[in-house]
Order: sequence, then structure tokens, then C-alpha cells
Amino acid sequence: MKIEVSIKDGYIVPTKPEQLKDIKNGVYVAEVKNMDTRTIRQNSAIHLWCEMIATTLNNENMVIQEVIKINTKWNMIKVKEMLFKPVVKKLYTKDSTTKLNTNEFELIIDTLCRYMAHKGITLPEFPNRDRLNEITKQ
Repeated sequence: MKIEVSIKDGYIVPTKPEQLKDIKNGVYVAEVKNMDTRTIRQNSAIHLWCEMIATTLNNENMVIQEVIKINTKWNMIKVKEMLFKPVVKKLYTKDSTTKLNTNEFELIIDTLCRYMAHKGITLPEFPNRDRLNEITKQ
């Protein structure tokens, strides 16, 4: 049986107390897993936004100069690896977007938008639920 709980003032509080009605007295073992990490929707939104940024950068003829000095176009993976993740690492010292909390996105987005604005590039808005629903249905 899985029971979702939260910690409030140092105490474990079930989010659905009715789940406890069938539990008998005894000693139980529980696995603790932090559920504040980014959601699947946030992950999808990151990918969509990175794709939108790639299109914007390509439209601005802003190319990537790799180690071997060739110019290449942007895509979602390059935006995520070369722009989004470095901002995540600088702000939160996290090496993966899967370790982000839901409330950490706003600062990452604002930081990346400000940085690119300094370069004269206006990034697309972060996808809202309606836009994300359109994309995920395709």
C-alpha cells in the first residue's frame, strides 16, 4: 500500500487521511521519496521551450561554433545541453533537470531570457498549459 504524506512542522501528515482507516497497529517500513521534483508537464514544457528557442536562434542566424570550428544549427537537445542545463548548474548546482523542484523553474527561465536579451535575442514565452496540451496531443 502506498500512502502519500507531507512533512509539516516536523511531523508526517497523510495527504489523504482516509487511507489510514484500514491500517492496524504495528510497526511499518516506509520508503521516503521526495515528490517535489519537476513534473512530467514541466519536463515536456522544457523540451517544447528548448525547441522554440532553437527555432528562434536559427532564425536569427546565431550558430553554434563547436570545438572543430564548424557552424551548426540549433535543436532542442543542443539548447537544453548548452543553454538550459548550464543555467541550472550555476543557479542550483544540480546536474540534471530531473533533480529540479517545481518552484525552481521561474528563476531559470528568467535568467536565460535576461542573458539572451543581453545578446539582442528575445526568447519565446515559456509554454502555457494550452500550448503544451496542443503539442502533447500530436
